[in-house]
Amino acid sequence: MVLFSHVLLQYWDHHFRPYELVLTAMLVAMLLQRTARSVAATRVMALACGFHFYAGFLFGFWLIMQWHRGTRLTALLG
Repeated sequence: MVLFSHVLLQYWDHHFRPYELVLTAMLVAMLLQRTARSVAATRVMALACGFHFYAGFLFGFWLIMQWHRGTRLTALLG
């Protein structure tokens, strides 16, 4: 009951900053990109986008970079 109390959930909402998870996802995406697995790398970046709002900007830049490299956007967004 205490785990789902309003005070605890509000504290977690304002103080949970998963920067480590976003940084780890970015590194994993870059390693996947090095092995020519751009679709998997894009999905990892999309997962990072769910962790923090600012990762959405990185995801947008990632999609633009992949598009300029010649990957079809339908393959990336599918």
